[in-house]
Amino acid sequence: MKVLHLPTSVGNHGYSMACAERRAGLDSQSLIFGSNPLEMKTDWHIGYKSNLERLFQALRLLNKIHNSFDVFHFNFCKTLLDFPSRKLDFIDINLYKGAKFATFNGSDIRQSQDININPFTPFPRSDARALEDAQKEGRLEKFLKKIDFSFVLNPDLMNYIPPNKGMFLPYIKESWFDFPGIKVKRNNKKFTIVHAPTNREIKGTEEIIRAVSKLKTQFEIDFILVEGLSHEQAKKIYSRADLMIDQLRIGWYGGVAVEAMRMGVPVAVYINQNDLLHVPEDMKSAVDKAFLLVNEYNLFEQLAMIIDSAGQYKELLSNSIEYVNQFHDPDKVAKLVIEKYQEYI
Repeated sequence: MKVLHLPTSVGNHGYSMACAERRAGLDSQSLIFGSNPLEMKTDWHIGYKSNLERLFQALRLLNKIHNSFDVFHFNFCKTLLDFPSRKLDFIDINLYKGAKFATFNGSDIRQSQDININPFTPFPRSDARALEDAQKEGRLEKFLKKIDFSFVLNPDLMNYIPPNKGMFLPYIKESWFDFPGIKVKRNNKKFTIVHAPTNREIKGTEEIIRAVSKLKTQFEIDFILVEGLSHEQAKKIYSRADLMIDQLRIGWYGGVAVEAMRMGVPVAVYINQNDLLHVPEDMKSAVDKAFLLVNEYNLFEQLAMIIDSAGQYKELLSNSIEYVNQFHDPDKVAKLVIEKYQEYI
């Protein structure tokens, strides 16, 4: 079976899945078309500097690949030729002669949310967001009609996908194999906390900075804010930390948290309990012990507790490692994806 993951670098999911599928015996490749700001790994990268060059490169690519794969696996709700501002969404989708799958990553399809469902949402419903919501809904509806099946990497995204058209999938990171997934004894002079926002508003970064500033008045800690670095540079910083703070608003953890846990770095994160109905039962029952559960109101107290209690930190670390090894093994997750491929080819 020949598979192509395309066309963005978001979360490096396409490359990670292609690697896992190759280990399972598939002929799988990943393609990044356009920018790759974090220098994510890929099998194939083609950039462009203008819309005209984009069109030329896309047509050239389409001619080369449209009939060369059994499965085309799109990510971030995009294809090679996608011009929504001109109402030319996914104009190339019918040209791909194979089964069509999609992975939705987050803000590509997430709409504004009811605060009764997620009280900390960075996207509360409002008249100002109504137009953007309608545009996302329209794009998603059009895309779902053209693909065979989809996967979502955040459980709340299942609220936008018909059950027969998608399923929740745990994050995978190819860098998972760079680390043994065991306890690591660090010799930091100070308890070291790291936070790596791709979007400060969505991650709740300002609240995190305020809580850490307050912590520094009571504890000897280091705080590292990771921004503007390549993926490889960022990983080196994560590996030296005692704790990572992921986010306070979305309600689930990201791929960066998976990397950290595999390194033996536990993670503080806001988990929206309302979204857990979309998560497998065994995973759901393990979440509460695997993470330091925080929100913008209790962040300082939870951080102070874990810094001040070596026993609780040790327990959190053990649970974190057990969790990531059980649920985020790329080869185990890839099997779920391959089973779905086989239903449609």
